[in-house]
Amino acid sequence: MEQQLSLRKWREEDIDRVVALANNPRIAQYLDDGFPHPYSEADGRAFLQKIREADEYHLFRAICLDGLFIGSIGLHPKSGIQRHVLEIGYWLGEPFWGRGIMSWAIQEMCALGFAQAGVKRITAGIMAHNLGSQRALEKAGFKQEARLEKGYCKYGQYYDNVVYAILHPDWR
Repeated sequence: MEQQLSLRKWREEDIDRVVALANNPRIAQYLDDGFPHPYSEADGRAFLQKIREADEYHLFRAICLDGLFIGSIGLHPKSGIQRHVLEIGYWLGEPFWGRGIMSWAIQEMCALGFAQAGVKRITAGIMAHNLGSQRALEKAGFKQEARLEKGYCKYGQYYDNVVYAILHPDWR
């Protein structure tokens, strides 16, 4: 039986699965400090509230497999002279790594992002040691543009920031 992938809006009933999957140091190590570890039910509820309060230009989606939450992906607008740029962020529950799911989700989010008026570029900043995320972006059509030495500091350690982007004319 073939499994069905989908992106959908977050739901209150996702919280238990979010906490179960997100409370993983192997996920938190690659994400911004705003993604806590340990990850509690209160953290999940706070994120859901953030989604509810977000403006129409922020896109948040639950990544689902056969209707069950397995990860999160979002597009976040830049401002000012970068108002034509969206930044993509995502995470996937560890049991689902290495299956091509995130590449699929990135492509689907790019379709949503580029459908917005004026969006010309989608970017991602990845820690250099996060090779799985780099592969997912490359499979989705992103190109590496830069490597910023010691661009990130996580848990007191410095890591290079690898910058990826895809431009509207290059998409699909």
